[in-house]
Amino acid sequence: VCTEALEQLGIADADALGQRLPHAISGGQAQRVLLAVALLRKPRLLVADEPSASLDDESFGVLVTKLRQLHQQGTAILLATHDRRLLEELQAKVLVANGEVFMPGELAPRSWPNLTDESGRGEVSILRVKGLKVRFGDNDVLDGVDLDLRRGEVVALVGGSGVGKTTLARVLSGHHRPDAGLIERPPRRVAIQLLSQDAFASLTPGRTLRSMLSEVSAPYFDAEAQAAALSLPVAVLDRSAAEMSGGERRRAALLRAMAVNPDVIVLDEPTASLDHESAVAVVKSLMALRELRRVALVIITHDRDLARSVANRVVTLHEGRATSDSSE
Repeated sequence: VCTEALEQLGIADADALGQRLPHAISGGQAQRVLLAVALLRKPRLLVADEPSASLDDESFGVLVTKLRQLHQQGTAILLATHDRRLLEELQAKVLVANGEVFMPGELAPRSWPNLTDESGRGEVSILRVKGLKVRFGDNDVLDGVDLDLRRGEVVALVGGSGVGKTTLARVLSGHHRPDAGLIERPPRRVAIQLLSQDAFASLTPGRTLRSMLSEVSAPYFDAEAQAAALSLPVAVLDRSAAEMSGGERRRAALLRAMAVNPDVIVLDEPTASLDHESAVAVVKSLMALRELRRVALVIITHDRDLARSVANRVVTLHEGRATSDSSE
């Protein structure tokens, strides 16, 4: 029954996935596992918090189909989401936190400013991997990945859910040791910063953001000014992760990564769970950081519109290999 529920949500090889521990599955797979558990209970009301975040286009389509089926069968659905595309696909009535109400079709889709700029990209490699291989059990997650990142370059990394994007991010940032391959990183220990999908787990429990920043900040880093640039209320600096919203945690983790004056920032779904205004502010801050300090950015995203708008190069991860997609 469990395997069938997972297959209905578009998870390939569901039986094998069911044998893995949570840390061995991707964020998108984890979301669908939780949804499968909820659906097996045949609910009269389904409350879903950002169910489409971290899903690729194919998985998103499966999710929409399943939610439509549930609604047709009489299940009421309450969504907490910033995904306007999901709201439009489901023809949902929208209640905004400020009290505004929008009927189906009245919300404008999210759009990104075109920030691609070739002038900031240098010729010097800042991060290089060759023949990278990572194996989990009998599964080759990464199988010969090559990537050469230049100073000031913005690379968008795209691909289906579960293809190894997060694993590659962890390898690039030094959080996971590959089984084979060559990695050339900057010598400074904090030169590569990882902004993970799970922002809550990446922030030290019980400590305020200001205290975390005071430990790692480079000289002359203006925490309050940078927080404002990320549309992060200054009051959040004096809160712990448990006292922040999901979107605030994501921007807080980014602020901490920016504070160490890194050479490379690897961002795993940096705009997921953010409202449009905050997401655009985050993207603009990243581009400004790139222009000012020539920081290289690797942005993992399922939003191909975002990838087209901000990246110098789009790299697609498929069947363990990375290829530049010149059609993007």
